[in-house]
Amino acid sequence: MEFNGSPGDLMELSALFSDDSRVAEAASIAQKLRSFAEEDIGRQGIAVPSVVENATASRGLEVAVANLQDYCNELENRLLSRFDAASQRRELSTMSECAKILSQFNRGTSAMQHYVATRPMFIDLEVMNADTRLVLGDPGSQVSPSNVARGLSSLYREIIDTVRKEAATIMAVFPSPNDVMAILVQRVLEQRVTGLLDKLLVKPSLVNLPPMEEGGLLLYLRMLAVAYEKTQELARDLRAVGCGDLDVEGLTESLFLAHKDEYPEHEQASLG
Repeated sequence: MEFNGSPGDLMELSALFSDDSRVAEAASIAQKLRSFAEEDIGRQGIAVPSVVENATASRGLEVAVANLQDYCNELENRLLSRFDAASQRRELSTMSECAKILSQFNRGTSAMQHYVATRPMFIDLEVMNADTRLVLGDPGSQVSPSNVARGLSSLYREIIDTVRKEAATIMAVFPSPNDVMAILVQRVLEQRVTGLLDKLLVKPSLVNLPPMEEGGLLLYLRMLAVAYEKTQELARDLRAVGCGDLDVEGLTESLFLAHKDEYPEHEQASLG
């Protein structure tokens, strides 16, 4: 058997498993071989009459499974590198070819997650700083609900435009685009939107109330209302662009749970 060597040793692989032009065929066959070997390991414990023969056969199959797994991991990493290079050059056909092959590895989860994680809006620190400036203004500037509402509207329009552009690429590249869109939109809400809301909505203490000259509790409650309304609009727009099976409305609600839980206490304190 091609992979039935010593543990961790992929041996001198035949052209099928080492030829870059045949990676799709190699991936398919390697995955089938691994599946067959794993099934045989399960059968060995039941069907082989001799204990010694059983142990020897199982050991050989375990080595084969381990070597096949090593090969599949190496092939998957090679394809991800090729996918990255094609992504930087905007070669959609090569990206699509790699994504199709990678879908044979854990249904393409690693490729989908890798693509989303490497989007500029999630790794560029300047994007996050620009988000903050757009909504909160420059450090030390006076923040008002009306300014925040305008800033959030602008930012969320920009996010929708970015997601729409990504959607076009995702639809052209991935065999399961809806799954990728679900991962993308979830990351937008959990990272980009949450990062901004954490800076915008600093929950005031009910023990040491913020001074009235700084807006008091009422300013926080107004900011919360504006942020909630605008983020709900964002969720509806994201749903319209497409987000697979993701419960985008439920996820958006969860971003405000900590604030909504204490809202009655803050509202009552603001009236006092």
